[in-house]
Amino acid sequence: MGVDIDLGKRVAFLRKKNNLSQKEVAQGIISVSHLSNLEVGRFSASEDTLKFLAKRLSVNESYLLHIKEINTPLENKLLELNDLLIVNIEKLDELIAAIPKVINNIYLEISYQLIKASYYWKRGENSQAKKIYEHYLKYYKDDLEETIKDQPLVLQTAFHYYQGIKLYRENKYKESLIHFIQLIPLSTKDTVKANLYYNVSLIYHRLMKNIEAINQALKAQELYMEQNNWLMLAEVYNLLGVIYLEEGGLQTSTGYLLKAFDIAKTIHSNNLIERFYHNKGLLKSKKKNYKEAIGNYKISYNLKKQNASPNIDITLIGIIECYNALEQVEESEKWLMELHKFQEDERKYYTMKKLEADIELLRGKETSFEQKKKEALDYFISNDNYKDALGISRKLGEYYCKQRSYKKAAHFLSKEIDILNKLKFGV
Repeated sequence: MGVDIDLGKRVAFLRKKNNLSQKEVAQGIISVSHLSNLEVGRFSASEDTLKFLAKRLSVNESYLLHIKEINTPLENKLLELNDLLIVNIEKLDELIAAIPKVINNIYLEISYQLIKASYYWKRGENSQAKKIYEHYLKYYKDDLEETIKDQPLVLQTAFHYYQGIKLYRENKYKESLIHFIQLIPLSTKDTVKANLYYNVSLIYHRLMKNIEAINQALKAQELYMEQNNWLMLAEVYNLLGVIYLEEGGLQTSTGYLLKAFDIAKTIHSNNLIERFYHNKGLLKSKKKNYKEAIGNYKISYNLKKQNASPNIDITLIGIIECYNALEQVEESEKWLMELHKFQEDERKYYTMKKLEADIELLRGKETSFEQKKKEALDYFISNDNYKDALGISRKLGEYYCKQRSYKKAAHFLSKEIDILNKLKFGV
């Protein structure tokens, strides 16, 4: 089954879960030193000892005696659940709930808890995911990290997906990428591989490694075409459209976005249609056609509002940036008030600060502009959100150049280069 995750880890987990000291668990069964050695894997307890410990720890005897019990049907079910996590999480809550409450095999139990926590991370229910970590996974974390290559396939796939999705949600994209890449050779199904290539492409895009992002997206595209998976094919076209837009390939970008839109209309995907208009707004903005950009952003915003879709805030940000570029301060402030409704976390709060700073500069409030820009910059850098930080230093550098404060200008323009290096090379 793989390198042993000691029985002692399960005993230690149960003891801590029950808020018992080693002395309280050991009393009348074994010495405290023997229990301590059992928990760290330096002592093997007899069957009778394990039966007594099970009673003391309020679990069935088999939970300690059959820690390596073979359960092939359950193992296959968990592998299937992990594939569904990657491909389609619909109805996954029902399938997860159908798994037995008590799993004797420790590898399968850990796999199940990893899958359940991954499910919550993917749904954005972060507090539930963190609860599973605190109540269970943290007791096995060190062992898993040290021995994962030697563990059963079910545990390897569950572990790498958990780490990948958790780190992604925490904006730790480089670390997340490592785990998603390691998942690809573990999968035997093209449906799963296609989604993994797509996920890896998204992460490379986040890291501004667009050549790698395009290569992975094209691999996903090929598999989705073979599978006639039109929804995900449109997702890939949409992503490629955005990547080429950032790279300055406006004609190629337009072609991919139109392909995505044609599929979206055919399959009646509201989500894709919303994003098409958002990305068309980005495209028009890139060409400095700000009025047309605003028109497309507003179509996207209204569709998102109508469909109660997530990520309304990024479309509002696009609208405000265009009005700022047109120096229409009153319109900027009106839409900024709308953005206030979606201020759900610190990151969004400082994104709003960044926008407020630009409005302050347009109003001639230079001190407030400097203060708010610097606050946003410091927050993003201290939290390793370099993509959010990008452009703030450049804006400050350009501002100080106009003020003839060349020393400050050089400082912030140099910082912009540092941020680009962090994004592209991790240094």
